[in-house]
Amino acid sequence: MLEGLSTGVVVTDASRRLSQMTDEASRVLMATGTVRSDIYRQLTDWWSAADNALTQPGGLIDGALRLGQSADSEHVEVRCLDGSTKDILVSVLPLRAAGGEIIAAVVMVRDVAVARKLEADLEDCVTRLIADGEENEVGEGHGVGSGRREVHFKR
Repeated sequence: MLEGLSTGVVVTDASRRLSQMTDEASRVLMATGTVRSDIYRQLTDWWSAADNALTQPGGLIDGALRLGQSADSEHVEVRCLDGSTKDILVSVLPLRAAGGEIIAAVVMVRDVAVARKLEADLEDCVTRLIADGEENEVGEGHGVGSGRREVHFKR
């Protein structure tokens, strides 16, 4: 289910400074529906804030930059730029120069709330299909000249 979700990408340099951020990452981390181009300064201040769960010492990005560790789809609760908190999935990959030194980290972020809503909607749909199947008996339409076949679900 999560594979189909949009992924935001952030690149941070070896000094943990925000280098690049896609619009989707900005939407995930800001908890707003739109991205304004004049907020780069706010984003960089937020990124380097001491209470940023993504960039704090001992966190996933720190592990990538200091130790070369990768992380895949780890749940992290972050305080977004707008002050709200949310649970996101974070994947981190250290980026190395030709000589092997770590020069940056690539960070992928996904909003878990979107995935949870999709999963809940799918579960509701399946539940309705099963309930509809229980209301109608299993079988085929055999009316004269009906020429149709009815398929019903049963548990």
